[in-house]
Amino acid sequence: MSVLSRYFGAFILFCGASLYAQRSDSGTAATAVASVQQPSAEAKAQVAEAGILLRELEEGGEADRGRLNALASAIAQDLSLPEYDRYSVAARVRGLAIHETRGMTHAARMAAHEQSARDLIAQFPHQVEPYEALLALAIDQPEQNASEGIANELLGMSAPEKVKAYAQRLLDSYAMVGQVLEFTHDDGMGLPFDIAQYKGKVVVLYAWTGSGKRSHHWLRRLMSYGNSEVVFIGVNFDPDKRQAQGRAAEVALGARQIYATGGFDGDVARALNINRIPAIYLVDRSGVVRSVRARKDFPAKLSLL
Repeated sequence: MSVLSRYFGAFILFCGASLYAQRSDSGTAATAVASVQQPSAEAKAQVAEAGILLRELEEGGEADRGRLNALASAIAQDLSLPEYDRYSVAARVRGLAIHETRGMTHAARMAAHEQSARDLIAQFPHQVEPYEALLALAIDQPEQNASEGIANELLGMSAPEKVKAYAQRLLDSYAMVGQVLEFTHDDGMGLPFDIAQYKGKVVVLYAWTGSGKRSHHWLRRLMSYGNSEVVFIGVNFDPDKRQAQGRAAEVALGARQIYATGGFDGDVARALNINRIPAIYLVDRSGVVRSVRARKDFPAKLSLL
C-alpha cells in the first residue's frame, strides 16, 4: 500500500500509463538512488518481514504492530537498502495509520495525506509517488485557492516533469474561466466537432469513463438536469470506443460524445485541460467558460446561466 493506494486509487489507475511509465526517464526525481553498499541478509529479511506484517494489517488481519514499528524504524535508517525499499515501507506504514484512524472528517483525512506526502518528500526526495500524492490532492481540493497553492508549490519542487506538467495543466484549467472556449477536433469516430456551433445554448461539458453502477449513477443524475436550453457534451476516455458507445447508449446519454484517445496525454485532454475523471465544465450562451469545477453544487451553478 503506498500513500496513494487507498485514497487516490482511481486517480492512479487512470493516470498509471501516463505517470508511472515515466519513472525510467523523467529525470532525477524519478530515478531511484542506489545504495553505496550492499544490504545485508538481515536487512533484506527485515524488509520482507515488514511486507508480510503490512499485508496482514492492510487486509484487516492481526499482526504485531510493535514489531512492525520497530522494523519500519530500522529499515528507514538502514542506508544500505535501496531507497525505494525504505520509502515503500515508510509510505505503507503511514497510509495504514491514516486508514485506521476512525472518526476523521474528509478534510482531516485529506490533511493527513497531505502531511504524509510532504514528510515523505522530505525524507525520500527522489521517489515519484509522494509528488503524485500532492498532485492528486491539488486536483481533489474542494477549494480552488488551496488547489492552486499546491499546484504552484509542485512547480517549484524537484518533482518529475510529468507531475509538473499536470500541475501546470490544473492551473491552466482555472485560467480558462472567463475565456471563450475554442475547441475543434475530430470526435474520435470520424466526424468533425466544433464547440462554437452550440453558442446560444448553455453547454455542460463532462469527462467520463468506466462502467458499473457508480459511474452510471452520476451520469444519469447529470442528465436529469437537462432541458431544451442545455446541451450536454461528453468527453469519454475509455480505450475501447465501441464499448464506450454501448455504455453511452446503456445510460441513455443521448448527447454528443467525443471519444478521446491517449488518456490525459491525448490531444483532447490537453486542449481542454482535463485532469480528472469525472470533470464538469459549464459554458454560457456566449461560449464563455463559467466553471471548470462544476461538479460541486452543479444544480445551483447551472441555474445561474
